[in-house]
Amino acid sequence: MSLLAESNSLKKINMREKVPMTVKIKRIIYIIIAIFAIGFGIQLVYNFVSGEMIKTKNTYVTIDTKKVYYHAAGAGDYTVIFSNPIGTNMYEWNKTIESLDKLGVRTFVYNRNGYGLSDGSEKMTPKEQAEQLEKVLKKAAITGNYILVGEGYGSLVLTNFAKEHPSNVKGVVLINPINEANKSEYHNFKNFMSLGGKKIQAIGANFTLTWLLDKIGLATNYPDFEKNLTNEKEKDQYDWLKNKAPYRKAIYNESKNLYDMSSNSETKGMFNNIPLYIISNIKDNPLKDLGSKDYTTEFYTDYSGHSFASENPKDVSSAITRVVDQAIRINAREKENNK
Repeated sequence: MSLLAESNSLKKINMREKVPMTVKIKRIIYIIIAIFAIGFGIQLVYNFVSGEMIKTKNTYVTIDTKKVYYHAAGAGDYTVIFSNPIGTNMYEWNKTIESLDKLGVRTFVYNRNGYGLSDGSEKMTPKEQAEQLEKVLKKAAITGNYILVGEGYGSLVLTNFAKEHPSNVKGVVLINPINEANKSEYHNFKNFMSLGGKKIQAIGANFTLTWLLDKIGLATNYPDFEKNLTNEKEKDQYDWLKNKAPYRKAIYNESKNLYDMSSNSETKGMFNNIPLYIISNIKDNPLKDLGSKDYTTEFYTDYSGHSFASENPKDVSSAITRVVDQAIRINAREKENNK
């Protein structure tokens, strides 16, 4: 404070230098950049450590420069090919495969791009994913007589596969399958908002934001699948990978495919001459028309979660057993008729 000239009053003097608005904005930008840089650095360390801790004995093939991991087991005239829903991986089918030991079939599970240790990729349509599956099977020397088992989004990949390779498919099990004709179920405001959240998580996985969201329960998760991961190594692997960019990007890409309904594979009667088994929470599921009355079985369930196979492996193995038995009988009948 100081005395004013020719006055007994006091004047308060502001000793602080006024900071221009442009300088304030620059400082804010620098702080934001620093936060992103620190987060990015932490994510790099996280990615490196997780890579060292989650090595697996599963086999992989390289398709278009991308590693795709798979596991084949057993032996028999038929190969059961599994395709999981969004957000889960090949471990969803562990319990089902264990219960198929005495069926006399070969089993094949794999991770689509971004899941498990399979490399991430740019967005692929279900048809392109089906084409990739065909390449994986070819490189892995897994030949025809396929029994296809798909849940949720995985059903779309397999109907696209069946459309392109009908002669190799001898039976199909669809679990809570996606109905391509019901576009309004997926293209709506609720899913638009959900898609926005998944996009943020896909980007945020590059600088630990998604990890933080997961820790406070705000990231997309799949509890039915996670709680059924009883193998500690597999559980640790999933826990390490679920907040990395490839996984979150895969979830976003496949959710976007559903929102856009970028698939056109389901045609009436496409499974007319082979057994079709549908497990769903819809009574009189319209997708029964993909098959014939003689060879189509419907199983109603009130399960409304995301990972039926993890929660109900016995129901899935029963469906596969029925389809394989029917396929064997159909094949025997065809051989008899061709004599």
